[in-house]
Amino acid sequence: MGSCCICPSTCIETYRSRQFIPVVQGLVQCEFAYKEIVKQDFEKKSSELGKRIKKLEEEKIQKKILKLISGK
Repeated sequence: MGSCCICPSTCIETYRSRQFIPVVQGLVQCEFAYKEIVKQDFEKKSSELGKRIKKLEEEKIQKKILKLISGK
């Protein structure tokens, strides 16, 4: 961009757009940080649920085995 402006409103728009860029970059960084936190929270909950499911399946199998043993 040149240092000469054709119209004063163009100068104001150019100046404002330069101020706007850092603000937008900050928002984008916050959004990425927020998404990373949400992702980590999801992974933690998913892992916990996976462990609970595995434990319940093992308990179910043990109950079936006990039922078979006691039935004989």
